[in-house]
Amino acid sequence: MFPSLSFNDFPRAHIDPIETRLDALRLILMVVSSESSPETLVVALDDQRCGVSIACVSGTTDPDAVIGVIDAFAESARLSLNVASLVVASVRPDGEFEVEDLARWHEADQSCWESDIELIEWFVVGTSISCPREFSGVPARWAS
Repeated sequence: MFPSLSFNDFPRAHIDPIETRLDALRLILMVVSSESSPETLVVALDDQRCGVSIACVSGTTDPDAVIGVIDAFAESARLSLNVASLVVASVRPDGEFEVEDLARWHEADQSCWESDIELIEWFVVGTSISCPREFSGVPARWAS
């Protein structure tokens, strides 16, 4: 389902910045469960966009579950001096982008904004890979 990547492709936490959408996607694909089950991945980044942590929330079968996951992580990140932004991925093994993801993007982005955290990207990984931000008309938040 996903391209083969090695652990040498991992950016080092607190050292290597995640500067592009491709960098973030490669990291996400390294972390996705090999069992192809519904899950939500959250990558927390510092103000230099270096990874601080990666978390996986399994069992997020309802597409709306991403909102609760992002709300929880945004609130937690707000209390941490080390977290400035999030990159999120919803893994839907047999699914894909839904029109409702446009509203989910705006709700998640607002939640992060209220916690003074930037939601850089949200990937929907399924039969294809998409970024609801792009379809929402929101400009890219990557440096390059």
